[in-house]
Amino acid sequence: MAGTIANIIQGGATVQLPNNTDLGYIKDGLHISKEEEVYYARAEGVPTPVAAYRSSLQYTLSGTLIEPTLANIQKVYAVNGTAASPMEMGLAAEMDIMGATANTSGLCNVLFTSYEPNSLPTWDLREIEAANAVADGPGEIVLTDAEETALPFTFKVIWDASNTCSLIITDA
Repeated sequence: MAGTIANIIQGGATVQLPNNTDLGYIKDGLHISKEEEVYYARAEGVPTPVAAYRSSLQYTLSGTLIEPTLANIQKVYAVNGTAASPMEMGLAAEMDIMGATANTSGLCNVLFTSYEPNSLPTWDLREIEAANAVADGPGEIVLTDAEETALPFTFKVIWDASNTCSLIITDA
């Protein structure tokens, strides 16, 4: 069976937060994971479940930034303060992730844009948007001699009542 080149999506080109704040280049693409809890109903004498119910659903957007500016560290680590040098981290105000005052430390909109071939050589945009998300569980900043500095990021998607969904994927 032959593949179709028009079905190949080209990476996570840009990552944007509110006010068109660009987090810069990402390495190794965007990772979208779906975590769910399923409850299986069983009946006596029946060897397999008779029904399944999803009781919890969570989406996570993650990747690795290779532009770890102070402003990007502030956003990825959910630091509630300014990105000026020196940047102070570990403040008590960082505990309130939902009410953080920095525009991207608390609840925020995350938009990933990549490219999708339509009929080559033209390309369409693919946008993956989480209307509400919080910076969560950032990895460690890795500083090495041999390659660019890496700053892993993770955003947990929060329910958006206005869109009645968690993620919106648009091809245009």
